Amino acid sequence: MFYTSQEALISTPVQMSDNGSKLWRWVEFGLYIPYFLVTQLISDENSEIGQHLIFGHIQDLMAHAAQLPNNVVISEIGLLSPGYMNGTDNFQLGVIKEIWKSKQQSNNFLFVMKNGQTLSFPPDIAPPDRRLFELLFAN
Repeated sequence: MFYTSQEALISTPVQMSDNGSKLWRWVEFGLYIPYFLVTQLISDENSEIGQHLIFGHIQDLMAHAAQLPNNVVISEIGLLSPGYMNGTDNFQLGVIKEIWKSKQQSNNFLFVMKNGQTLSFPPDIAPPDRRLFELLFAN
């Protein structure tokens, strides 16, 4: 879902890279699709730290959420929606309040945003019937 380029690679000392991971100044989106910016909080008995992840498929996000350990909680999901979803000519970032999945079409989703807007993927011309969807996430 993301392209990386050698010129965006940041030199990282070996002791600072986990399992050979690399740091990039920027990445290119491979597809004009919705992306999900996840903030999760990792806690122990003494502290809490935020971690930010980006997903290119909601199915990967849901699989990640289903296997989180007890000390990790998703505190916020941002939707970076492409223009064809949000009615503009470009990507826009908003905070998700609810995610709904179609009971009939497994790849159809509704995203209720904190600002009250509802976006669908894939975009529909007619407003979808919410009774045909099940709630996956609420914040």
